[in-house]
Amino acid sequence: SSYYLRLAVEDKVGVMANVAAILSRHGISIEALIQKDAKKTAAQIVIVTNEVSESNVNAAIAQLVELPEVLSDIGRIRIAAF
Repeated sequence: SSYYLRLAVEDKVGVMANVAAILSRHGISIEALIQKDAKKTAAQIVIVTNEVSESNVNAAIAQLVELPEVLSDIGRIRIAAF
């Protein structure tokens, strides 16, 4: 399945690189990405992944929430193939 991920992060240089590095380490490829609601100190990043196993997504999320730049829990929705 693919996944929709939503992260609230600090809006500063290098945050997206850190997020992408963690996703890459877990074999997660990004299909689409958008930054929403950028404020002076925070932004919402929405990522749609290509097909990936749930265990890889779980492992990546466990590492992402440990980043000091991630400000809250990560929203996740599995996207079913039709």
